[in-house]
Amino acid sequence: LGVGYDQYISYTYGFISKLNIDGEPEWEGRYGLDERRAGFTSVVESEIGYLCSGWITFDGTDSAIWLVSFDRRGNVIQDVSIPVEVFGGCSCWDMIETPDGNILITGSIWDDRQYQNNGVLLLKVNQDFEIVSTEVFSGVEFSSATSILSNPDHTYTIFGRVGLIDLRGSDNAYENGLMLTTTA
Repeated sequence: LGVGYDQYISYTYGFISKLNIDGEPEWEGRYGLDERRAGFTSVVESEIGYLCSGWITFDGTDSAIWLVSFDRRGNVIQDVSIPVEVFGGCSCWDMIETPDGNILITGSIWDDRQYQNNGVLLLKVNQDFEIVSTEVFSGVEFSSATSILSNPDHTYTIFGRVGLIDLRGSDNAYENGLMLTTTA
């Protein structure tokens, strides 16, 4: 099962494709709304089928977390966007299922200009995509998350980066790794 996005002229749509054991497509689909930008970044299998997370924009500027559940044939069961008011402009990068059956999602918070990552988000939702808890890690400026792993001691490690790219040609550009361990 693969997820991503499909660009069509100036719009992007979430894309999901399921392959059989021989690598041939069983089904695939493009999801989202016209005149919006959207994409999937992560997928987990669940009892009902598949849960996908990604990003969606509604006005061309603020991006929000987008959660979609699918049955095993690719039909949408539920389509939810987390309100921008929860984290501000943000993007989702990875998710995992927790031992209690909830979903833990990590991503990046954008600065006011939607230009630079400026914090790491941790969102816990249930299987119906209702918010269980939220956490923001913004102590490290220009930080962003890329993946999350579950540890045997019931903690979670978020991997990402800390970076500033100065497009004005300054020598103030840098990029470092980020590792953050937390409980859910």
